[in-house]
Amino acid sequence: MKLLYYILICFFGGVMSLSAQLRLEAEAPATVDINEPYFQVRYRIGSADVGDLKSPQFQGFEVLAGPTLSTRRESIFYNGREQSRESTTFTFTLAPQKKGTYSIGPASVEVNGRTYTSRAVTVKVVGSGERKPGGNPSAASRAEQLRTAGSTVSPSDLYISATLGKHEVYEQEGVLLTYKFYERPGVGLNTVGLNQKPDFKAMVSQDIPVKNIEANLERVGGQAYRTGVVQQYLIYPQQAGRLLIPGLTFDCVVIQRDNTLNTLDAFFNGGGNIGQSLKRKAPELYLTVKPLPQPKPAGFSGGVGQFSVHRELISPQLRTNEVATYRVTVSGTGNLKLLVAPTLTFPSDFDTYSPKVSDETEVTLNGVTGKVVFDYTFVPRNIGRYELPAVHFVYFDPEAQGYKTIDISEMSVDVRKGNRNDTDMERERRMRQSDIRDIRPGKRDLLAENEIMWWGQWSYWAVNVAVLAFGLLAVYGLRRYLRYIGTNGQRRKASGLVMRRLKSARATLDSGHIQEFYSEVAKALYEYLSEKLGLPLSELNQERLQETLAAHCVPEGLSAALLKIIDECEYVRFATSAVNAASAAELYDEAVSLMDKLNMCLSKNRK
Repeated sequence: MKLLYYILICFFGGVMSLSAQLRLEAEAPATVDINEPYFQVRYRIGSADVGDLKSPQFQGFEVLAGPTLSTRRESIFYNGREQSRESTTFTFTLAPQKKGTYSIGPASVEVNGRTYTSRAVTVKVVGSGERKPGGNPSAASRAEQLRTAGSTVSPSDLYISATLGKHEVYEQEGVLLTYKFYERPGVGLNTVGLNQKPDFKAMVSQDIPVKNIEANLERVGGQAYRTGVVQQYLIYPQQAGRLLIPGLTFDCVVIQRDNTLNTLDAFFNGGGNIGQSLKRKAPELYLTVKPLPQPKPAGFSGGVGQFSVHRELISPQLRTNEVATYRVTVSGTGNLKLLVAPTLTFPSDFDTYSPKVSDETEVTLNGVTGKVVFDYTFVPRNIGRYELPAVHFVYFDPEAQGYKTIDISEMSVDVRKGNRNDTDMERERRMRQSDIRDIRPGKRDLLAENEIMWWGQWSYWAVNVAVLAFGLLAVYGLRRYLRYIGTNGQRRKASGLVMRRLKSARATLDSGHIQEFYSEVAKALYEYLSEKLGLPLSELNQERLQETLAAHCVPEGLSAALLKIIDECEYVRFATSAVNAASAAELYDEAVSLMDKLNMCLSKNRK
């Protein structure tokens, strides 16, 4: 009877001990900026068999998404023993609304018929000014809310929109076409690009490059989305009527987290993130194009927009048989690339040629802006006073909904006697139409043959031997120098890396994430030893480390202390029992001191 009594006591004591170890933990940042697009509150419990979470009231915050459920199971073989761990995380994505200090009440969840309740957390919202409607969410925020692998991304979670700057324009009037992505928090959009080049029929298109996609936060139908411009075009319709803008297909890649990987596999596989390819098609659009008013004025240039015209005589003094240039510049915003050169009639005593067109425009969100330069080349044949032609430029102004004319009067010039013949004139004219210039004439000093040709003489061989010897010495010295700086650079890199890792681990410990602290310390030590000892991370086990440290003449006591810290970190990472913050702080101090001693020892032994 007593034996049965003791068995029951041990059984229920073990069950109660295991139950005591299971708890619902709440994680939230202590401080949030008012202009931060969003942040996350997570509730984690060490079991995969859980019920629905009873969430608290998030007073002072807007719930953008959640709760998002994430389950993790993993098994680790350590020192011949199998250790398993499982957990469930509920994630809420929130946006701060007003500055102040807010208390988020406890949440509760049921596991195997037992209810577990988290602690309340306090979040302080700080910052200057009032909350802005949008912002650029950081990459870290996006990475924390990734969905699990295999999750379905619905068309409402991720889609591409197409919008026109105007839905009704005139022929040749530019209109902006914009494609934007809309992504719900947690989708993890990584890349987005066109499937193929679009075919805009009956339209001339200009691509507006998007250098960096800047994401903002928008609300659509009461839902929060990250949005960004992925493609823009400036299109010029070439005919009147109702024109179709086809729907474009975009290739998208979203990043999801594979929770089936254990910690070690995730470390060597990009942190456990995988990419999923999707296709999203933007909708078709229709553009109403009105015809230009009839009849069109005589001399219509085909220009549609707002323009100004300037003319000038490039050649300061006109002489017979010398090439001169009469320049007409059209500046403004509109279909500059489609302009027709103004028709100019020069005096009959001038030889004229087709104008040379220079495009100095750029494509902007407001249209094509800049200037187009028309250079009219002519050659006066006789002396006298002449009138260079007037400029008559006609264009259509969509804002005024009418044609406008710019008239510039004639220019009087005097032509003097020149000294060049027809052959010289023709060659200069060809040169002006080309990018190649004449070879510069004139006398050049040349060296005599005996001043440079000393092949076979004793001085020739002496110079060659000296150059060869210098080259060999330089190569030898350079190789030694590169080996020296490479070795020392690797040492400095490893030392700096471990200290940064340890500082990061200390920050994690100060924020209350004790198990994550042990994980950071273990990673720091493994990466340091991999760099210092030249071993792959996959080969860093107890036996190999002992052999390699002994080969580097590391004292046995120092080696044992190092392996003890690693063993303790590995055990705590996968333990389900609570850990002591004071013990973690002591381990941190011991790890820092140990790294200093080990670094000095390894550096001394390698000299």
